[in-house]
Amino acid sequence: MNRTKSKQKFDNEAKVNTANSIKRIRSDYNQPWVGLLRETIQNSTDGVGFNRLQGNLPNEQDLTIEFIVDTVEKELMIRDNAGGMDFDTFHNNLLAIDNPSDDKADGNGAGSYGRGFWVIMSCGEWAELETNHTTGVFASSVNIEGMYDTIQTLDEPSLGSGDKGTCYRIHGVRDDDMSYLSDWDTIEPTLVENFAPLLNDDSVNIEYTIDGETHTPEAPDLNKLRQEYALCEESELEPFTYHGEEHKVLDFTMIDATKMDDEPPWTGVMLFKGNDYLGYPFMKVDWYEPRGIPSTKNPTKMFGWCDASDICRPRKDGTTLENNAHDDIQLSRTGTKTNIQSKVYDVHDAFFKDNYTTEEKTELLNAVQNNVNSLLGTTDAFDTFSKSTRSGTGTGPSPSSPPSVTSLSFLRCKTDKYNVEVGEDISLGIEVNPQNTLDYDMYEISNIQVRNKTEDEIVYEVPSIITELVENEPLEQIIDIFTCDEMGKYVFSAEISGYIDGEENIETKDTSKTTFIVGEFEDASTKDESDKNSEGSVEFISEVSPFTNPDGGKAFIQPISDGEGLRLNVNTAWPAFVNAKETLRGDAFEQKQEKLFTDWGVDAVIDHWVTEKLQDLGASKEILDFNEKRIKTTDDLEKKKVMNNE
Repeated sequence: MNRTKSKQKFDNEAKVNTANSIKRIRSDYNQPWVGLLRETIQNSTDGVGFNRLQGNLPNEQDLTIEFIVDTVEKELMIRDNAGGMDFDTFHNNLLAIDNPSDDKADGNGAGSYGRGFWVIMSCGEWAELETNHTTGVFASSVNIEGMYDTIQTLDEPSLGSGDKGTCYRIHGVRDDDMSYLSDWDTIEPTLVENFAPLLNDDSVNIEYTIDGETHTPEAPDLNKLRQEYALCEESELEPFTYHGEEHKVLDFTMIDATKMDDEPPWTGVMLFKGNDYLGYPFMKVDWYEPRGIPSTKNPTKMFGWCDASDICRPRKDGTTLENNAHDDIQLSRTGTKTNIQSKVYDVHDAFFKDNYTTEEKTELLNAVQNNVNSLLGTTDAFDTFSKSTRSGTGTGPSPSSPPSVTSLSFLRCKTDKYNVEVGEDISLGIEVNPQNTLDYDMYEISNIQVRNKTEDEIVYEVPSIITELVENEPLEQIIDIFTCDEMGKYVFSAEISGYIDGEENIETKDTSKTTFIVGEFEDASTKDESDKNSEGSVEFISEVSPFTNPDGGKAFIQPISDGEGLRLNVNTAWPAFVNAKETLRGDAFEQKQEKLFTDWGVDAVIDHWVTEKLQDLGASKEILDFNEKRIKTTDDLEKKKVMNNE
């Protein structure tokens, strides 16, 4: 028999297993003890705002939230002075499930589902509840099964401090929750991560007592960080549309962590939301962790936050984009959809794409050095190739040898060419690689000179340079141009020491030198066979160094100095590298950079080996010139292909 809807009575209500509902509420939170902290502070913040608006509290009254942990009794006391609740709110909303107050349901508060108290309650066996409101003092007890005593009206508070507010005393706190709730080293960073803007508010006080010892969370001053270290401040990001409704991220900020004295309080971008009372976002609702942006990873160079309140507002159909626990935006690829990811990439490209720390630079150049040595070490074609004479290196592949780890020298002298024609200019550059600690703020680079080693005379000098160095921030610059007027072997050298105005004889920190050849000069030292066919692991390259020369080739090999091995110089002005830097972002660029430098290194070593082999075989000048022309032609063709987008 068919029955129409109008004829149905619908006069029976489905039964609800309250205990199972509470278990499911607890399971909404990955870490229920964090849910307890978040829901408590959120409820107090919503409560004080609502009560101020209703005239139940003076607008100037500060908000105080107290947590008192007793590990012996397995109890947790939570109390605030947020104004409390009237009888109806206490009965119909706090002690109900999924029945938020009209104020919260309308989106005025940070909470909206009517579940917060039950995740707090789920951390224990039972609890005493008391709320002190202008309309009266109301109390009850409730257990984890969802059963509660008849609400009593009291003449005066028995649990609370006497202030208008709400108090919970939770008994039988679960051991797994208590292990976190009783550990201040865990609690403090959790409070900072979830409520940093609120902790910056002088009118809000959170006190956390563990077995008689009281703590107060200390959060970084976000306004001060913004004023001193902001890389980016956007009042709003480009809006996005989801299911026909427009949303946007507001007040987006990125901070330069490299300039801070303290460690950043979090990584990535924290998404905060607020309520209609405080006037600022105060509570974490999600966290965007970029996965392909090097400056947001270890070590963290930048981090940020934004206002996601507009994303969390109730939609036209009454739903919101945040989950039940208020700690996740329910969007696939939140960073992409909200346009946060694109903006973080923009900031990285603007400030960090070209700015390596000494650690990052060391990691990259070591990877290139090991890649080149490993690839060339798989063949015995280079058995007679001259390599480093350092102990333990030489020819004869040794698969068991570990990768070389080279610590960048504090000072490096470098040039943009190795073989130079008579009358041709050569760029003289220096590279300083500060580590994590520096003995001085200022340093002096001195005794900067070019020596004609063939004639044993100094032919060019550069005045001393005084510069400020920053820990873990490399300094690279071209300091002069030298015109090579005479054939011979030349050494470019310098030294560096700390600098204090008026002080003399400060100990030299480091020295450096590099060689170059002018004209058709045959360097006898490169013909020394003593370092060939030695035992040990293969090390074709002992150093890798970047240089910039728009008119130069992509890479070249250069003896570091007598007996110190070979340096691979890679050109960061080469079109393929420039193109990668302009078109690739984040990790994709870093991976491409390492591959380019490795490929160039292998080509440069082979070209160097062929040249050395031809010289060993007594090749004529015509053949040697032809070989150099072959190398240059190959580079020119490769450059044209990149510039023509082939």
